[in-house]
Amino acid sequence: MMDIRGRCCPFINKKEFLKCGAMLDTAFFHFENDYDINKQLEATENSDYEKIIKAFLKKIGIKEWSLIIRFTDMFIEKYNEDNEITQDKDNIKELKDLLVKTQDINDISNEIKELYKKLDDKHSKFFQDKTFNKFQFRCGRVIQGCFMNDYDYQTFAVSKVTKTYIEAYPIYYRGRCGDVRKFTKPSEFKRFVYNM
Repeated sequence: MMDIRGRCCPFINKKEFLKCGAMLDTAFFHFENDYDINKQLEATENSDYEKIIKAFLKKIGIKEWSLIIRFTDMFIEKYNEDNEITQDKDNIKELKDLLVKTQDINDISNEIKELYKKLDDKHSKFFQDKTFNKFQFRCGRVIQGCFMNDYDYQTFAVSKVTKTYIEAYPIYYRGRCGDVRKFTKPSEFKRFVYNM
């Protein structure tokens, strides 16, 4: 990978920058190292990340939808790495593999429960907020809530997010999906589902 000093700069030569093969990597470097952007992200606890990303990309001339999506995915992946969620998921996967091979199921099962508890504790504040954090309740993310009692979780996939409500559809047994429903309180849900 070429040093940032050898790449086209979006602020000096936008025309050359937009033809560059390393355009997204360069843009991401500038985004991550921009003091004002970091302050904006901190001020909103990342909840306005989509708006901040779009404004930055528009400023440097990137308008194509597929590039905006790829850049957003880069940001989310980096966020997850920085917050050790990736490592936690790897640990859970490793434990699941061990669970298949081992005879001592109870010990492994307890370790998996502990890791899930760590992840749930890490995200619990987002279910106690009055508004939806758009970074955490992002489109496509799978969440679970207890609607009938405290034991049976119902699984939903988020299809639309605003600060005041989300729209999500239930995922049933064998991958069947139900109709989209609207939810107005984060507290209606209990936990995120971790893809492993």
